[in-house]
Amino acid sequence: MECYFGTDVLPGHCQNHTVCAVRDDLPPYYGAALHEWTLGDQWQSAALGVVATGAIVIFLVIGRQQLGYLMMTIRRLVDKWRQQPS
Repeated sequence: MECYFGTDVLPGHCQNHTVCAVRDDLPPYYGAALHEWTLGDQWQSAALGVVATGAIVIFLVIGRQQLGYLMMTIRRLVDKWRQQPS
């Protein structure tokens, strides 16, 4: 028997003619929270991708901060090398 439940009035089915429960065949537009999520087969690859992306971002952010200091140091060394007496 069809029934409705929740504050969003989602369709369900009655169990024992008393309790209205979530239907297993609800389409996703009724709410993704109703469907149970499971960990997929590719979780190791996804975790590795997140870690690699984070490492690259951290490297780029730190490298960008250090680039000015590095360029100033190189410029100072080149100037000292040019001003050496021959």
